[in-house]
Amino acid sequence: MVRLWNPYVKKPVGVLGGHMTSVTHVILNGSRGQLISLSMDKTFRIWDVQRQACLQRLTGILAKGPDVLYSPVPVSLLFDEPKNRLIMSSNNLLSIMDMKPEMKDRVLSHEKPVTCTKYIGRTKQIPFYQVASACQGSTITLWNIDTGQKLKQIQNAHGESEITAMIIDLPSKLLSGSSDGSIKIWDINTTACHRVLQAGREGPVDILQVLCIKRRVIAVGWSRDICVFRDKQLMSSDFTIQPDEWSGRCEHNEDIMCAVYRAPGHLATASADGEIVCWNPNSENKVMKLESRSNKVMKTQCTVENMILLDKRLDNPAAAGLLTCGQNGWVRFWNMDSGKCEGEFISHLNVDSITMAVDSENKLLVTADTSGEMKSWLIDGFCDGSNRQTSDKPVMYRCWSAHGECITEVEVCVRGNHVVIVSASSDCSLKLWSPDGMCIGTFGQEEHWKLDSIEMCTVPSVEALLSSGRRRRAWLQTNQTVRLKTSLTR
Repeated sequence: MVRLWNPYVKKPVGVLGGHMTSVTHVILNGSRGQLISLSMDKTFRIWDVQRQACLQRLTGILAKGPDVLYSPVPVSLLFDEPKNRLIMSSNNLLSIMDMKPEMKDRVLSHEKPVTCTKYIGRTKQIPFYQVASACQGSTITLWNIDTGQKLKQIQNAHGESEITAMIIDLPSKLLSGSSDGSIKIWDINTTACHRVLQAGREGPVDILQVLCIKRRVIAVGWSRDICVFRDKQLMSSDFTIQPDEWSGRCEHNEDIMCAVYRAPGHLATASADGEIVCWNPNSENKVMKLESRSNKVMKTQCTVENMILLDKRLDNPAAAGLLTCGQNGWVRFWNMDSGKCEGEFISHLNVDSITMAVDSENKLLVTADTSGEMKSWLIDGFCDGSNRQTSDKPVMYRCWSAHGECITEVEVCVRGNHVVIVSASSDCSLKLWSPDGMCIGTFGQEEHWKLDSIEMCTVPSVEALLSSGRRRRAWLQTNQTVRLKTSLTR
């Protein structure tokens, strides 16, 4: 039992009963008015102190072998109230359990944290402009981007396994990768599953990215090799397909974390040690390794977690056509012809990692971090082979707090005359933004929006933004001078 006491009263003011064995630890969460208790059988209970009621019972977090079930295994608990997480240590195991923020008056797009999102353009087979999202609960949802309305949903897409990757293969296919090692091909209109690709060969693997390359499907994330499914396999009548061997050699020393492809002949992969390899997608052989270790421009090397090919720059040998980001907030611009890093900057300070996206014109870059902050950058003229670059980093357009938790993926979508941003977060929400940080809405909210009728600021050019900044600074200086003269006259 857990007894509640008033220091000025001799008898307990409340008794919390429910544990089956002796209670060994009690911790108070003052901000929520809750109490966390742990018993000898390694069972946690979360209590509402005001109502003296058990809100949740948690088991299976700590080891429960025959030698520790009822033995006094040393367990230490610490509740980090600012970050709302419980830190536990037992023998040689250290665990951190994040507590979800309270859900009062908050719209949820999914029941579980959203892991990925993709924009689906309108085609002859797809009548609406849509956004697809997936969550840890293995649910895929299709949304109407013009209204925020839920159109379709695929529940238990991969059983109970988390969906970790997703890609759109137009005109009408969606591919999802899961931690169970499988990749499924879905029809966007009927939500029927056409094929199951066993990337893990019937075993669980961490699929971090899936790409469609010239009638082939590749997957990376758990190995130094590229997993490939070829056209003959995909066109066969088999429902379950095993992977084929990649023709090229193994060029990475660590596991491949991400990959990027643009037709007709640009394919690149990046590994956990920061190495980037460019491939010929036809012969599947290495073309070059980017100079990630010997380049003098790079101040530090870190894991690459996301890559983007800038389509508008690939034909210019003097321009940096590859964009990478990863740990510690670094963003780098690479020249695909020379293999050199042309520029780098820290987009977010004091963060573990970031994700990013660009618009179709390669003028707007959006970055997001693990704290829920988003930034939009104007990259036109930065490392593009022109002489317009005036600084060692792009011009930041806007910065705003978008989510209360980690942003897992962002997408920049062009819908008519509008440029909008979709953000997915581990706070279970999927939101739509304008490039200047105005929240249009949360997918799944009761009141639908009309995207065509919303007035949004157009993205300015770098010159216009810098000019307006100079005018504003001049106005502020003039205004401060006038106020100073007025105060001196008085």
